[in-house]
Amino acid sequence: MRAAKYGQMTAQGQFIIEGVGFKPDIEVDNPPQATTLGGDAQLDAAIAQLRKMMPEKPLKPTKPGDYLQSIRLH
Repeated sequence: MRAAKYGQMTAQGQFIIEGVGFKPDIEVDNPPQATTLGGDAQLDAAIAQLRKMMPEKPLKPTKPGDYLQSIRLH
């Protein structure tokens, strides 16, 4: 996990996201106490969303290609 240590600024010295944020696809309350106890509401919500989406938009299995032939150098 990455968490910003300092706010990001433009060349003009204005904060880019600080204090405004962006609208997430799914809003999740992730209280610090729950995280301290080992929970992760954001991760749980993401997994639940993926489990919901997988039957709706299944991916076709991929087949591995041919293995590369070794090259003999003389």
